[in-house]
Amino acid sequence: MKEVTIKKLSLEDGKRMIEAARKHAESLGGVCSFAVVDEAGNLICLERMDGGKIGTIEIAFQKAWTAVAFKSDTYEYHERIQPGKTGFGLYFTNPGRVCFIRGGNVIKADEEIVGGMGCSGLPAEKDEECVKVGIATL
Repeated sequence: MKEVTIKKLSLEDGKRMIEAARKHAESLGGVCSFAVVDEAGNLICLERMDGGKIGTIEIAFQKAWTAVAFKSDTYEYHERIQPGKTGFGLYFTNPGRVCFIRGGNVIKADEEIVGGMGCSGLPAEKDEECVKVGIATL
């Protein structure tokens, strides 16, 4: 029988990524929510900074989920979902889950997707910057 190695994110991995992303958000003067999901889109951990808007909680989770579900960072779909493009209408799939706003990125281990991370609370480009800082801790 062939040996199979399955790479998984741990709760500690998620906490470490969120801590780094939070510190970066603070350095930008932001108040955000952060979510880390596993390879199936299941929530591993979530944090809303003190004073963060409650709407950012779900958006951070949706961004992380979307990255995993579509196997790419959320910004990669921005052009594809515009009216007249082949991806137009993807917003209406998976109601309450899909979010193609920047700030949701896949997490890879040896080119294998092991999860996703999302951030919400700053302008989308800065949300994405925070996520990249978090993921870089792995």
